[in-house]
Amino acid sequence: MSSSSAPTQGQIEAPNPLELFWERHRRSVLIALTLLGVALIANYGLRYFKKQETNTRWSEVATSANLDAGYTEQGSLWSLLSNQNGSQFLRYYLSQTQEELVFELGRDLEAADDATIDAALADQAGTAAEPLLQWVAAVKAAKARDFDRAAGLLNDLEQNHPEHVICASSSYPTQYRPEIPSEDEEEDERKKRDEPPELEAPAAGSLVALLRAEIERQQTFRQATAWLYEAPAVDASPRVVFKLSNDEEFEVGFYAEQAPQYVAAFLANARKSGEEAPFFEGIAIDEVQREGPAGTPEQLHFGLASTKDEQDRTKWLHTAASGKVLDFVDNDLSHLPFMVAAAPEPAAQNKSSGERVWINVSDAAVRFDGQRVIFGRVTRGEEVLQRLATELPLTTAEMETNGSGQLQTDVRITSVTIIGDVPPEEAPPGEEGK
Repeated sequence: MSSSSAPTQGQIEAPNPLELFWERHRRSVLIALTLLGVALIANYGLRYFKKQETNTRWSEVATSANLDAGYTEQGSLWSLLSNQNGSQFLRYYLSQTQEELVFELGRDLEAADDATIDAALADQAGTAAEPLLQWVAAVKAAKARDFDRAAGLLNDLEQNHPEHVICASSSYPTQYRPEIPSEDEEEDERKKRDEPPELEAPAAGSLVALLRAEIERQQTFRQATAWLYEAPAVDASPRVVFKLSNDEEFEVGFYAEQAPQYVAAFLANARKSGEEAPFFEGIAIDEVQREGPAGTPEQLHFGLASTKDEQDRTKWLHTAASGKVLDFVDNDLSHLPFMVAAAPEPAAQNKSSGERVWINVSDAAVRFDGQRVIFGRVTRGEEVLQRLATELPLTTAEMETNGSGQLQTDVRITSVTIIGDVPPEEAPPGEEGK
């Protein structure tokens, strides 16, 4: 009898529930995952295009108002990288470049084109950008002293967007608060050391209301001080016409009653003396300055005797003494655009040059009223001086960056002509330079 082994007990494994689910619902799961992926892609796509649309809208707003100009200019940061030690990067950037972006916003806004802003307003009508554009346009108009346009824009803004943050009233809307001056010097020093300055109380209201109030203050002040905003008429005669080496010319008129010694000195420099040519003939425009963040106005200078025969520009020194020195005269003339003023005499207290002059192309009242003696005004050829001071290239890249220096190509006075009745020739009162 043969032997046989006992049968071995086996184990039947139950199917994995996940596998069963996958086998039964594979198609549905794949379809659901596909739909979910499509939905996610569509959601992110819509968000991306919506963000791009928003970015485009606000970029157009910034461009139309010229508020993006500060990011395209070569400012202090560029100057640092080009000319200074790189270890100063962080301090210089934080203290200078960022400040310039703020300081230059007003200038950049003033340079914006009204027609471009109006076109942007029409294009952005009904969008979130419309109230901001109306506000920007109103601020620009107020800065340009177009008060009627500013008032109209503010009225439209309040009427069309009464709930906007610009129109909403607040106990402390965004505003500039002046420091309260103190007559106690010790108190001033203590505050500088230990405490922040005491500021005037904030004004309640809305941004629109604050701007409207500022416009009213400006209008009232301008009516009371019209002489600060409109230059008085120059004397009927004489006038001096300067022809330049670029074949352009400009004309100067005078205020003899307010500064008789300076007018006499200027006319003497414009007049032939015997066989000698006028002093101004052959003189070069030796310096131009462009508007800067610190409030430097656009202006140009001439009358430096060393520019006449000396080709080495390093010897065109403003520190050298003038050939004629006059006592300072305090008159009521203000540095409105295109005023002609005597340059202060170097190293001489309360003295001015009887030869060297500055002509400010932009308003320079805040910077130079009370510091220079105004005795004349450009009466013709303003656009010529505007180009000289703002458009022609300067000698070096550093000068271009700083906005101050000598013109790359010499521009000289080639002839001087006096037109009209001229007082008898005599030496104006003053001190001969040594």
